[in-house]
Amino acid sequence: MQYRKLSEIEKSKIENKIGYLTTAIKNNQRSLEWRNSTEFKELQGIDEAVAKLLKEKAKGLYPEDDLKQDIFYNENYLQVFLDESKRIKQKLH
Repeated sequence: MQYRKLSEIEKSKIENKIGYLTTAIKNNQRSLEWRNSTEFKELQGIDEAVAKLLKEKAKGLYPEDDLKQDIFYNENYLQVFLDESKRIKQKLH
């Protein structure tokens, strides 16, 4: 599918079209395997929990200002995600 999106100039740079295809298939397979893995599902669960927590907190702090809610969410997401991941790892051990 990505090949179709390439410009004619970029398509002409690909010398080994079969190699390009097999690499694309392998990458797609790895992506599918990752999405079906337990690690991905655990991380996805953490992501949903963090998103819910931060959105509730942001609405409490800035009930009328959507922009400030988004800024609060973006500024705090990574730290809360890491804290939640550590907490879950400690809980499992």
